[in-house]
Amino acid sequence: MAQRTILWLCIAAAAATGIAVELMLGQISQRRESWDASSYWSVGLPLMLVAALLFGFLARRAPVAIGCAPFAGQLAAMAAKTAGGGMILPGVLLLAGLSLSGIAAAYAGAFLARRLL
Repeated sequence: MAQRTILWLCIAAAAATGIAVELMLGQISQRRESWDASSYWSVGLPLMLVAALLFGFLARRAPVAIGCAPFAGQLAAMAAKTAGGGMILPGVLLLAGLSLSGIAAAYAGAFLARRLL
């Protein structure tokens, strides 16, 4: 039971990271979507990848769900901010592609946890 709780907490925290990135970078850059700001690529995306790595390390299971969670959280926050908007499909496609890097980071975290612990 504790393992399942840790997994869900890690997924929720990873999604919260994506929400925070979208809201904070959007506010700081005054852009409608955070990925329009140059700081998204230098700060936001690396932050979400570090979160996927960390939560993959902590959970050691479900790296696909953990790796996708920050990008799903970002998409949910973006859709809520823009009321869906006409560009939601390109946003989904972009974040689906970027989530592959999150999945790789979560797999790396799970691998490191198995090797070190």
